[in-house]
Amino acid sequence: MAGVMLACSTALAFLPDVPAESRDSSLGGAMRNLSADFWRVIWSRKGILCSILCIVPVGTGAASAVLTQADVAAQWGAGGGTVELVQGLLGGVLSMAGCLVGGYGCNLWGPRRAYVAYGLVMAAVACAMAFLPLTERVYIGGSVAYSFTTGLTYAAFTAFVLDAIGAGNAATKYNGFASLSNTPIWYMGLVLAAVYTRFGTRNMLVTEAACAVAGVLVVGLAVGISRYHRRVVITA
Repeated sequence: MAGVMLACSTALAFLPDVPAESRDSSLGGAMRNLSADFWRVIWSRKGILCSILCIVPVGTGAASAVLTQADVAAQWGAGGGTVELVQGLLGGVLSMAGCLVGGYGCNLWGPRRAYVAYGLVMAAVACAMAFLPLTERVYIGGSVAYSFTTGLTYAAFTAFVLDAIGAGNAATKYNGFASLSNTPIWYMGLVLAAVYTRFGTRNMLVTEAACAVAGVLVVGLAVGISRYHRRVVITA
């Protein structure tokens, strides 16, 4: 694992070095600069949209945590070896591939459109798993597709955040939004586990899809309001 992480870090050798903005300032000056910059980003149009994106249940991939449970996988007739392969090795490889493809899609359509599209694809995958026969093949195919779309959505989220935070103190600002984005993963995990316990596997997957669609509607409403507000401000 350490060797894999080290190999990924070799890409840094080919990137230009960007000097820190606060290298010659005091600790207090650097903290004031960071606080002001972070506050400005949060209250900007892109920052507000990004904050909303971080708390809505779109593209969370939360169902994967439930699908790895032995009792859940057994509903499809999947044993421990299948779960280990699909949710472990294949899941990691396909999530990585999804990140690469997702980044390409962000360049074509823009981070916001790509994120919404990927979130809806993930909802479609969950619905397909819910309504197809409960067989091991469906479990394997659905889990693989779910892992791939998780990579798509995570790439789009990263692109959206990087576009919103701009230059300067980028690492700190990105980690702030990344920490906030754990919120929907946390509460969706609890919701999906509760739904599975009371209503079964199919209803759990339908709930995940329905929440994603509701999240997309919230994001669309927020974008529409922000555009209207911007037009009013410019007209005034």
